[in-house]
Amino acid sequence: PIPSLQEIDSSGKVIYINTFSKSLASTLRISYMILPPQLLDTFEEKLSFYNNTVSNLEQYTLAYFIQEGYFEKHLNRMRLFYQKKRDELIHRLMTSPLNKRISIHEQESGLHFILHIQSDLSEQTICQLAKKHGLQMTPLSRYYRCQNTYSDKDFIVNYANITSPDIDKIINILLQIVP
Repeated sequence: PIPSLQEIDSSGKVIYINTFSKSLASTLRISYMILPPQLLDTFEEKLSFYNNTVSNLEQYTLAYFIQEGYFEKHLNRMRLFYQKKRDELIHRLMTSPLNKRISIHEQESGLHFILHIQSDLSEQTICQLAKKHGLQMTPLSRYYRCQNTYSDKDFIVNYANITSPDIDKIINILLQIVP
C-alpha cells in the first residue's frame, strides 16, 4: 500500500484522521486521530473536555479485534478481493475494442484508478453522454483548483461497487459514446 502523508511526514505537521466505517462496517461509528507527538499536550490541554460518544463495548471489541490480528487479516482479505475485481475490470477493458482508445494509470491507488480516453469529444460531452446512458463518470479535472493544463479526458474509476456483469454494460456504453 502507498504510505499515508502522516506516515512520511518528517516535520510532524500532518494530523491523520480516519474511520473504521469503510474498512469494517458502515454502522461502526468509530473514528480516530493520530497526532504528531508535539501536539499531544496541546490537544489534551485545549480539547480533552469533548465527550466520547462511542460505547465502551464497541471500543473494547474493536481493540481486541485489532490486538489479536483479526483486523489485519480482514484488510488482507479485502485487499485481495478488490485486487481481483480491479484486475478483471482492467483486463476486460484492455481486451475490449476500446483498448486502442484508452489507457489506465494509477491502478495501485486504493479502490480507484485513472482511465484516460483518447477522443475528439470534450470531457464534458463524454460525461453528459455517459450520464444519458446511465453511467456516472467523474473527470479528474473536477479536483483541480485551477484550470487543468496537465491532463484532459482523464476519469476516476471507482471499482468498489462494480460487479462482473456491470463491466460489459460499462464497456458497451463507452463504445457507444467514444468515437
